[in-house]
Amino acid sequence: MTEPHATTALPHATTAPPAASAAPPLYLRVAAALRADLAGGGIAPGSRLPSERSLVHRFGVNRQTVRSALRLLRDEGLVVTERRGTYAAPSDPAAGRPAPVLGARAAGLPAGRGGPGPGGGGGPRLGAPVRRGRGPAGAAAR
Repeated sequence: MTEPHATTALPHATTAPPAASAAPPLYLRVAAALRADLAGGGIAPGSRLPSERSLVHRFGVNRQTVRSALRLLRDEGLVVTERRGTYAAPSDPAAGRPAPVLGARAAGLPAGRGGPGPGGGGGPRLGAPVRRGRGPAGAAAR
């Protein structure tokens, strides 16, 4: 992996009208650079990728560009996004490449930790009344 604070700025598009041989979109270039890090061993299988903020600074692009690149890599099965970050997919030794990992939703499992609410998230259910204001629940509204 490159230095955490090293900048790998991508050449930005000019204001000229796009030509038939225009450079690929920035998110594809970011995805290609991250793909090279994953394939080259710069990011080990199962390890956490740098934060979106770090990638924004590294490539000199905005956060949405980084998110689009990560989404593409997720769709390819190269990375997995969990609650606390994005990780390189565990390697598949039989195929010699990272194996796609299904998240809880893709596997048809509830995404939460258990407990009440949709997906077992333990939080308030959608559509459940939310009590606001002061005093006990049985107090008259002011």
